[in-house]
Amino acid sequence: MSERRYELIEHTADVGIAVRGRDEAELIANAACGLLDLIADRETVVACDERSCTAQGLDAEERLQSALSELLFLHDTERILFREVDVEVSGEVVTLRARGEPFDPARHTILHQIKAVTFYGLEVERAGDELRARIIFDV
Repeated sequence: MSERRYELIEHTADVGIAVRGRDEAELIANAACGLLDLIADRETVVACDERSCTAQGLDAEERLQSALSELLFLHDTERILFREVDVEVSGEVVTLRARGEPFDPARHTILHQIKAVTFYGLEVERAGDELRARIIFDV
């Protein structure tokens, strides 16, 4: 997708994004790209390693928060930066396949240390033919 499907939003102490997508899978994928761009410049990351994870939630907000939290957990525990993310949603389950490489301080700069994906103000809503959400990240 060439068009950027998220934008940064101002928040007093943390950082956030407003994101949109045609369906829930695209919304989560676009939110994941926003999260990854906040962590590091994805253009400097090579998509040579793949990681998969699943997340669950009873509603769209829970699935979005859980999916992004799982991606952040992989980044934190494996010290890996991701360039690309594919998302599938089936009922209450979200499957993510992310490609990237281990963090290399000689080539990568961490832009934000994201601590958590919050539920603060998180709401997924339909606006015409797309879904929209606002997500705040604890930094």
